[in-house]
Amino acid sequence: MKHSDLAVEWTEVMETREMDEVVQEGKMTIRKFRQGEPLHTYITVITEDFSTDHVSDFLAAEKVLTNEIAGLFPPNVKKVCITGLGNEWMTADALGPRVIQKLQQNYLFLEHEKAILLQPGVRLQSGIETANYVHAITKEMKPDVIVLIDSLKAAQQPHLARTIQVTDAGIRPGSGLYSDRAELSQAYLGIPVIAIGIPTVVSSIDVTAYQLEKALHYFAKRIEMKQDGNPLANSAFTDAQTSDIKILENIFGEWALLSKEERHQFLIENSGPTDAIVTLTAIHEWIERWSETIASALVEVLTPGLVPYTD
Repeated sequence: MKHSDLAVEWTEVMETREMDEVVQEGKMTIRKFRQGEPLHTYITVITEDFSTDHVSDFLAAEKVLTNEIAGLFPPNVKKVCITGLGNEWMTADALGPRVIQKLQQNYLFLEHEKAILLQPGVRLQSGIETANYVHAITKEMKPDVIVLIDSLKAAQQPHLARTIQVTDAGIRPGSGLYSDRAELSQAYLGIPVIAIGIPTVVSSIDVTAYQLEKALHYFAKRIEMKQDGNPLANSAFTDAQTSDIKILENIFGEWALLSKEERHQFLIENSGPTDAIVTLTAIHEWIERWSETIASALVEVLTPGLVPYTD
């Protein structure tokens, strides 16, 4: 299995799953399912056509997130601990800290009324394991539920900054980056946990694999269309228009006969020490948009109708 924090990517290789619901909401595709042992709910909001230039996209996403987060909240919540995980000095890892900062800047009364706002940083900064820090605070402050916000790692390039995951399964910080950290879950913390994450990084091998598959299907489709006498054989086509690449055997030989998974494994085994973690060039714009969206959704869940503070 490729290392990924997104459950929607795990389902490609995991067989046990309950409930699979797909809903289209404007530009967003909302997928819900339950899996794991014990069963946990995973909600994935896919926003492939979003642009940081379109504020209306994120206002629509805020409404969806508000509904989905509220649906996971336990009843009769009087106090919630909102924790922004990650390193604020690394843009791709700054989603959690930026959400906390947005809440502190724009909603002055939230912290005093209903929420504990935490920004624990990373172990490299504080010297304290994040799970231990959060566990100590929750034990002392006794919130009814904890909300975790974190940047995630994807295994598929199109998910970068355009997919939101909301789950009651908790989170294991850094798991997508092969980091062995303690899990922040209800089993560990003793209270319900809701994790909100957006993938902001991907492995360079995964990017190469994605682009390679896209190119192979492109050439296969063109050959098929030419064989059929289609005048559009030289035109571009979308990712959804896949084709059987075995038709490329005469060009690429045995490589074309391998499965997608076998080609990906070949890249992994032959990459040596060259694999890198990469992000989008405009990731700072996406972090700003999504941190504001998540902060606004959380405020609406906790205190409906509360307007942002403006100086």
